This record gives sequence, C-alpha cells and structure tokens, in this order.
Amino acid sequence: INLAKQLASGTEELAKKAFDQLLDAPIGAIPILEEFAFSDESVELVYLPGYSLNEVINALKGKYNLQNYSPEDIISINYQYRMGGQYNFKNISLKTEFGTLNIPKEKISKIEVFYNDPNNKNLTFKLIASKHISGNPDGGWLRTGIYVKAGQTITINASGIITLASLSNNQYTPDGKSDETYDGDYIAKDNYPTYGNVVFKIGESGEIQKAGSHYTGVASRSGVLYLSIYETVYNPANKGYYIVKVAVK
Repeated sequence: INLAKQLASGTEELAKKAFDQLLDAPIGAIPILEEFAFSDESVELVYLPGYSLNEVINALKGKYNLQNYSPEDIISINYQYRMGGQYNFKNISLKTEFGTLNIPKEKISKIEVFYNDPNNKNLTFKLIASKHISGNPDGGWLRTGIYVKAGQTITINASGIITLASLSNNQYTPDGKSDETYDGDYIAKDNYPTYGNVVFKIGESGEIQKAGSHYTGVASRSGVLYLSIYETVYNPANKGYYIVKVAVK
C-alpha cells in the first residue's frame, strides 16, 4: 500500500520507482491493490500520467493472464487477506444413487469453497460507500463468507456516517438520512429499505432486507450472507464507510 501511495508522490522519479516495484508484485497483490483503489484515501490521491494505480493493476492482470479476473475468483483469509490461484484437476467425480457423474473442469463455471468456524460466529465488516452500494452491479454486495442456515438467528449492528454523491452529497447513517428534517423517504421504523440503510440478503438471489443500525431476526432460507448499502444509483465518488458487526447463532 505504501508503494501505491508513492505513485502519487508528485515526482516522476519516485512514481516510476514505485511503479516498477509494484510490477514485480505477486499475483496475491492484485485484490489488495484493488481494495485500496476503491478506498476513500485512494480516491483523493492525484497520480502522475502513466503511473496511476489502475495502470499498475491492469499491467499485473496482463502479467498473470487474469483478463477475466473477478473478486469471486480469490480466496479470503479472515475476510481481509486474499490470494489468487488455479485449480489443478481435470475433472470432478460425484457419486450419486444413480451412479458416478464425471464433470470435466472446462464444464464447471464456478466453484465456491466454504469454511465455517463453529467457534467464531461474531465477525466485523467494513462497508465502503464508494464500492458497496446495492445498485453497483460490479462488487456492490460484500460477500461475508458466512453460511447461514434456515432457522438461525442473525444479529447485525452497524455504525458510521457516509456521504452519497449520488444523492446531492447528503449524509446518511445505517438507519437512513442523518438529517431527519429532510423532505424525503426516510422513515426510521419502516421495514422497507431506504437510501443509506445497511441491507443484507441470504444468497445471491435472496430478497433484500433492511438491517439498519440494529437488526435481529431468523433466517428464512439457507445461503451465504451478503451486506450492502441501499441506493439504486451507484456513484464511485461516495465517501465514508459503515462498520458492521454480524453474529449468527
């Protein structure tokens, strides 16, 4: 991250030195650099022409042949540290009551690996306003990695203040508009999500549900838990973040 900041040092000599060093970074550096690129700190940096962080990321993707790279293609450790890689197999054999089904690797579109630690069901996440917006089709939903079973109790507590550039740079809290005198659709006790709300869903196609600053409820279905900030229009100029604590029992 320090090298990424050095790209905006203001001098071409330092920027070039940082750029060249970043090009030697391992494949696992790509998701870390992308995460920083979406942060508020990175948005405020001014890069010299030819030495931007996005140019480094694109160069690394080309170096490691990751043109079709997606954040879902990496492994997260403790939901922060990530690594890329490749599956080294030709096919997968599934034994069923009707016989063995052999699936060649090229016919598999996606593989998901889940790890559930029974001793750690209380986790903290950071929803970044410049990225985690429900209306953002590219990474707008934070995949927590928590697999929830139907009937389990989900508790969500959130705090923080964000600024939504898509809504005239108004400030919002997890419960909605921070200025309750605003003549809009902010209704604190409404069960339907409003702008700025912390929202969640269970599974990629699950129903969007309002969490707000405090939520406790029973899961109606099983699947991976996703978190986001409710807003139908995505603007990367949004600022701030929410800290969200999740507990599943």
